[in-house]
Amino acid sequence: MWATPAVAFDPEDVVRRMLTIKGVHNYHPSDLARALAFLAGQGRASLFASLVGATFPLEQVEEAFAHAHANPGTRVVVTP
Repeated sequence: MWATPAVAFDPEDVVRRMLTIKGVHNYHPSDLARALAFLAGQGRASLFASLVGATFPLEQVEEAFAHAHANPGTRVVVTP
C-alpha cells in the first residue's frame, strides 16, 4: 500500500457549509470505465437534465454568467 499526500481543508468551512466528506475505495477500474461510459452516453441526459437550467455555447459565456446571476440556484451549462 502507498501513502498519498495529505489533503488540506478548513474545518470551519466544512462546518459552516454543512459539507459531508466521504471516502470511496475498492472499486475495480472497469467499474469506473462503465460509469464514465454511462455518464457520457444515456446517463448524461437522464441524470442531469433535471439539474440544468439553461445551456449556452462557449461563445455566449457572458450571457451564461448573466443568466446564472439572475437565476440563483439554477445550474448553467457552457458547451464547447
